[in-house]
Amino acid sequence: MVYELGSALCGELDEQMAARDELLSKLKQHLITANNRMKQQADSKCRDVCFQVGDWVLLRIQPYRQKTLFCRSSQKLSHRFYGPFQVAAKHGNVAYRLTLPEGTRIHPVFHVSLLKPWVGEGEPDIGQLPPLRNNGELKLQPTTVLEVRWRTHGTKRVADLLVQWEELNIEDATLEE
Repeated sequence: MVYELGSALCGELDEQMAARDELLSKLKQHLITANNRMKQQADSKCRDVCFQVGDWVLLRIQPYRQKTLFCRSSQKLSHRFYGPFQVAAKHGNVAYRLTLPEGTRIHPVFHVSLLKPWVGEGEPDIGQLPPLRNNGELKLQPTTVLEVRWRTHGTKRVADLLVQWEELNIEDATLEE
């Protein structure tokens, strides 16, 4: 609402109201400018990615958030992407339903920022996620001990075992005490 000059009985009140309106219009202009600047900065980091039904994509799962998938001794060395998986459907502009393996206990709809196009020739082998039990915990059985390392912990000697797990690649072997 804009104040009309001369509508107050006191001249000083007229001046104050006019100054207030001028200040409000400057504030609104500064807010619009700041909003545009923030939008341009945010849009500069956005990538315009679009997948079609049937495309193959890799799925980024953050291991420190997705504890039910795989627990490693060093989270930052774990895999960042799993797959490839096929896009089954598009939900809106930025969400995609993936065809995940049977028994996966993850919701199959993902934001486009978690997907990366799979680059390869021919039909890929369908990616596997680590096996889970019905309660959502990992179902891991050790198959072999790949390496034994001895270290001193205080006055005791402790063995660290590099264990390969059933149904997982050798890259997913973990050190167990």
